[in-house]
Amino acid sequence: MQPRPETQHKPNKRGWWVRAGRSILENVTTEDENPRNMALIEAMEAAGMTAPRLAELAGVSRNSLVAWRGNAGIRPRAQHQLAVAKVLEMPAHTLWPTGSERSVAAETVKVWPGLNEVPTELWSELTLQCVDQFDVVVGSPIGVIRWILPIAAKVFPARAEAGDPVSIRIINADPDGAQIKQRQQTESEFDPSIGGTSQKDLAKGGRDALDQWVEQLGALKNCEIRTTDHPEIYTAGIFRFDDQAITYPYYMGVRGLASVTRLIKRIEVGGEFDALARQADRVWDTGTPYRPSR
Repeated sequence: MQPRPETQHKPNKRGWWVRAGRSILENVTTEDENPRNMALIEAMEAAGMTAPRLAELAGVSRNSLVAWRGNAGIRPRAQHQLAVAKVLEMPAHTLWPTGSERSVAAETVKVWPGLNEVPTELWSELTLQCVDQFDVVVGSPIGVIRWILPIAAKVFPARAEAGDPVSIRIINADPDGAQIKQRQQTESEFDPSIGGTSQKDLAKGGRDALDQWVEQLGALKNCEIRTTDHPEIYTAGIFRFDDQAITYPYYMGVRGLASVTRLIKRIEVGGEFDALARQADRVWDTGTPYRPSR
C-alpha cells in the first residue's frame, strides 16, 4: 500500500475563510428575517455615493458595507458606524438606531469628578488648538475664570494681531438678574454653606469677573461679551474650543466646580457635541451686551 501524501503543509482554506469573513458573517440572518437597511441605502443615494466609494472614504471593507446595506440585522462596530455616518453627514443612530448609545459615548473623551480637576495643561492645549470658535457659556464666571482667562488673554490677541482672529463669545448670568438670585436661594435650601454668599457679594464678584473679560479681550473686534437672565444659562456650563468642549451640568445643591465634568469631541453630525453647540447658540441669543461696571 502506498503511503498517503503528506498534508500537514497544505493551507487550511476553511480556517482562512472563517477568519477573513468573520466580521461579515457574524450575526447574519436571512434576508426574510432582516430586510435591507433602507436608511443606509437612502442616505447613500441622497449623497450619490456608491458602495466602493463609501467604503474607501470610511475606511471599511467593501464586502462589509454591502453586508450592512443588504441586511438591517447586522450592526457594525461603533467605530465603523461613526465612520460611515461621518462620510454621509448623518447621525449614526439614524442609520443604525440600536447603536445610538454607542455614538453618544464615543464623543466623551475624558471625565473628571469636578471642573477643578481638569488639568491646566489641557486648558492650554485646547486654547492653542482653537482657530475658529471659542465660547464660554457659564452661569457664574467666579472661580472658573482663573483657569481660562490668563491663557485666552495671551493666545487670542496674538492670533488677531497675526491676522487670524478667533470668534469669541462669552455669556454669563446677569449678576443682578433674577436667575442668579433664585439659584442662590434654592441652593441655600439644600446646603446653607453653598448659598452662604450674600447676593450683594455674589453680584459684585460676577461683575468683577466680567470686567476682567472686558479688560483682557474686549478690545478685540471679534469678541462679544453678553449677560442673560434666561433660565437656560443654568442648564450646562460650556467651554467650546472649535469641535471640542469642556462641559458640566448644573445641579441644585452642587457647586458648578464640583459637578462631573467631561471633555466632548465632535465625531458625527447630530451627536452630543452638536447638541451642546446648539445649546450655546440658544443661550447666546437670549443675551444682551455687557456694560463694564468700571
